[in-house]
Amino acid sequence: MDGVQFRDVRRSRDMKSNGRGESFLQFCADFRLIIVNGRCLGDPDGEWTYIGPNGSSVIDLCSVSPGAMEVMESFSVGCQTFSDHMPLEVKLYCRPSQLDAVLPLLPKQPWRTSNREAYARQLDLQSADPLSDSLPLQDAMDLLTDRIIRAARGSGMGMEGCPDRREPWWDWECTRARKKSFALLKLFRLSDSQLSRTAYLKQNAVYKTLCERKRTEYYGGLAARFADVRDSSGFWGLIRSLRPVRQRRVGDIPMNAWVQYFSAQWSLANRVAIACDCLPLMEFAMTCFSGNLGWRVLDSVS
Repeated sequence: MDGVQFRDVRRSRDMKSNGRGESFLQFCADFRLIIVNGRCLGDPDGEWTYIGPNGSSVIDLCSVSPGAMEVMESFSVGCQTFSDHMPLEVKLYCRPSQLDAVLPLLPKQPWRTSNREAYARQLDLQSADPLSDSLPLQDAMDLLTDRIIRAARGSGMGMEGCPDRREPWWDWECTRARKKSFALLKLFRLSDSQLSRTAYLKQNAVYKTLCERKRTEYYGGLAARFADVRDSSGFWGLIRSLRPVRQRRVGDIPMNAWVQYFSAQWSLANRVAIACDCLPLMEFAMTCFSGNLGWRVLDSVS
């Protein structure tokens, strides 16, 4: 242990111990496993891993071998509301990519025609400082993309009445309930008070009940919506609403490879030309046609 990223002494919010805990500690000692919870920068205090009606505890543990700790970048206890058990998040060091600059996933920006003029003004403001010709190509693309995103946000580009859909039945009511549940969970993790824990559990139960009701109502009314379909466009619109939306990755292709490829495609010097030595062969082939027909074909392709 280096004493900076990982500590020798482990901390935990859960001060209770029992026979099962002692048996697990003995198991770790026998197989030379190290409990990471409460021992690193990402989880300095041993955060609660279970928050439920029966109380709070640290019962979800991450135990690794000494060799595995050498490739661990960080460890933390996640903050989610879909379960009473919080997720354990581990980041590992990976080998650097062989590609010098991989194209990232471009964010999908909404477009509102009514805000077109405001967007144009924001673009002018963002473009007041021109891009330097000395910038590397990938850095210039990142800066240009960032300016476009800033201009879209500054002009109020957004889709009113369309929340961040996770499911076809998801709406703004689900979004508000989820945000409130997350806020109470974060409050409990900061305050560690019984009052905030009770409020979080109550709100999270309301959130899950709401999602279940929305899901039941949506799929229960599918038959009626399919019965109202009058054309193929409406039918396939309903089918698409049932399928999850997945972003398409451009691919692990470096920017320089794109430049070289399209430079070769658009370069006039690289276009294939018919050699002059081939013309007699073409004339001889045309003699196989009858009379003027062959020469008309030759004139049309020459």
